Amino acid sequence: MIPPRSHAMLDAASAVGLVLLPPLLTRTRPFMRRRLAAAGAVVAGYSLMTRYDRNQSRPLSMSTHRAIDMAQGAAFCIATGRVDDARLRRGMVAYGLFSLAAAALTEDGPHRKSAFRD
Repeated sequence: MIPPRSHAMLDAASAVGLVLLPPLLTRTRPFMRRRLAAAGAVVAGYSLMTRYDRNQSRPLSMSTHRAIDMAQGAAFCIATGRVDDARLRRGMVAYGLFSLAAAALTEDGPHRKSAFRD
């Protein structure tokens, strides 16, 4: 399982990657660059509003954040049907699957010690 703090680092890397990588890796059309940059801004925005730690007083819980990640991952996978560039399409599917996996594997809250662990 991915702890929420580690998920926060994945979110930061995702936001930066969505903005910087497409123009570097492919001949992405300007409108697609803008859309991917907007997606990166959205990731950054909801990440800044997420409570990754119990001591934070932010409006989004980790479970809500994970639901948004799932929706985003599914949207990236679905949106590839309208993308002509094969490299960009593969990148979008990879990012969509990454978002789905990160959402599925992240813990809902800070790690709780179990009575059954050593």
